Amino acid sequence: MATLVRELPTPAYVIGARHDLLCWNAAAVELFRDFSKVPVAKRNTLLQLFTSPEVRSRYPKWEDDARSALESFRVTYDFWSHSPEFNALVDELVMASPEFARWWSAHEIRPRPSGKKVMMHPKLGRITVIYSTFQTNDDPDLRLVLYGNMRRESR
Repeated sequence: MATLVRELPTPAYVIGARHDLLCWNAAAVELFRDFSKVPVAKRNTLLQLFTSPEVRSRYPKWEDDARSALESFRVTYDFWSHSPEFNALVDELVMASPEFARWWSAHEIRPRPSGKKVMMHPKLGRITVIYSTFQTNDDPDLRLVLYGNMRRESR
């Protein structure tokens, strides 16, 4: 799957059940950041969204996007709640982010596998992108996330 993702012309990445970033393409690096410069232990979309000031500053609607990511993760967590790796991630996020701790205890589940995101891009300014998430048939814990239709916002 990594070869396919690298060859896609639009931003794309694959996450595992814990939302760990497993592979990505050059277009994803342009849209988000160079994930290879993030320590392997921190290559997790939730950790990045809830603990990185740089990542947080890129989302003008951060609260909506962060809650959506947390609620999507909760669906998977319910299947993996016995796993030490999952519990360690939740513990780390609860300690690092008051918002995560508060929203995690609310137990809300509203997964949004597709939609629009508003982002602040360092070169393009405020943009809107659409995204869709696809679960793989070979391994239901793997999800391909595709972004497209990047549009500059006038504010």
